[in-house]
Amino acid sequence: MAATVIQSAHDVLDFWFGQLPLDQAALAERMRYWFAGESDPAAARRHDQAIRERLVPLLNLAVNNELGGWSASPRRRLALILLFDQVPRNAFRGTAAAYSFDDHALALTVEGLRDAADA
Repeated sequence: MAATVIQSAHDVLDFWFGQLPLDQAALAERMRYWFAGESDPAAARRHDQAIRERLVPLLNLAVNNELGGWSASPRRRLALILLFDQVPRNAFRGTAAAYSFDDHALALTVEGLRDAADA
């Protein structure tokens, strides 16, 4: 059965952070998920595959400027930053493509700070 492709900023944040707010135990679990490759290569492969199936289609839309409205709100901007920064690192692990969207993530971050999107 194919994984469901994520289509909304809310779902990106849910996928990445899990249930919010994060207490200490939930944060520890998310960190194990985020950094699984350091201690469990098989878990990292499963995690990376899930990201490829569920988030790369949305990354492709973002690259083609089809999610432009997302930068208008702090949470959607955060979802875009995750798409450009963390998704490629997992989906394209071990290749130059893992870092090929860093400029997009950095631009969104700097613009957000300039516009006080973090306030």
